[in-house]
Amino acid sequence: SGMENYDPFKDISKDKQQSIAPILFATNRKIRHRLPTRFGSDRSRMLHYGISQVEFGKNMPWKKLYRLSTSMVRDADLNISIKETQHYGSIPEHTITKNKKPKNYQQNLVGLINQQLAQSKDKELFLFIHGFNNTFNETAMRLAQMWHFMGRKGVPFLFSWPAGREGVTGYFMDKESGKYSVYHLKICLEAIAKSNAKKVHIIAHSHGTEIIASALREFYIKYKNSGKDPGKYLKLTNLIFAAADIDIDVFVFRILAENIHLMPKRLTIYINGHDRVLSISQWIHQSFRRIGLMTPQNITPDIQEIIRQFDTINFIYIPFRVSYLSHSYFLDNPAVSSDLIKVLRDNAKPGDEYGRPLECDKTGIWKIYPSYPKKK
Repeated sequence: SGMENYDPFKDISKDKQQSIAPILFATNRKIRHRLPTRFGSDRSRMLHYGISQVEFGKNMPWKKLYRLSTSMVRDADLNISIKETQHYGSIPEHTITKNKKPKNYQQNLVGLINQQLAQSKDKELFLFIHGFNNTFNETAMRLAQMWHFMGRKGVPFLFSWPAGREGVTGYFMDKESGKYSVYHLKICLEAIAKSNAKKVHIIAHSHGTEIIASALREFYIKYKNSGKDPGKYLKLTNLIFAAADIDIDVFVFRILAENIHLMPKRLTIYINGHDRVLSISQWIHQSFRRIGLMTPQNITPDIQEIIRQFDTINFIYIPFRVSYLSHSYFLDNPAVSSDLIKVLRDNAKPGDEYGRPLECDKTGIWKIYPSYPKKK
């Protein structure tokens, strides 16, 4: 992870010392029969759930995996693959019924979540929502990586929506599938709220940020009117937006003005002006600015005021190009992924010299450097 003297596996329990990473998943992708990839990019009206077994290496002993994982040198043996995807059940679409009470299919998903939580001493859950043009297998492996290098803490939970189409037309098809998926993601949020999870952390990337923002907004409105505190009911500790594909004005009025930012105890937003994918999205939409493309130079006074007013909203600026596209930096770059781990694993605040040694700009944005956790 690029962190000095950091051993993420120091306190790991014996049952987690294995090359397999079990990823809990829920998806509204259509099931593909007789194909090695269980879920494709077509939509399903049902929400399927189960466990995807992600394997590091091939039948690798834990000692070797530990050595490779804590080494600064990456080895070809550390290849990641999907060993098996087990489909446990489905939640059917709701239909309008007369004088009939719909069955509570959601309870089976709650049971599976609790089953996984029972194997975790800290009872924390990490929900990941991916972006556009991602396959089910890719996102399961990405979450497995994140969870592994975080020290296999808590339960990793993937919500995979029907993305995976390439090109400009594919972008718009994925975008429509994202809107379609808000309903199914709300089912997951409801199940998580009813589960035995003590803390919930949500990590959303790219277009996944818009999907979770819409789902949380509808969740908030529903439970605010019922007298419950929506954030406490969901036990939402951290909400992470990485490379957010959301218009700034939409963010201000649909997230901030509606108080959705108050649901988590901390909202962390990673931004990078070098993000080519978001630049294309901005050009397509002729948008003023995508949140993920913000830089200290274009932080308007009203956004600065919001940053000053709420110390639980943290903008983390990456002032360097990570790669050609610079879009998946939250996992691809050691400095950024190290900071992400500090947020999720330790709930550390920015600016803590020994936790997250970031530098605060005059606009209130925090800067991260390639040498992290060392200073600039």
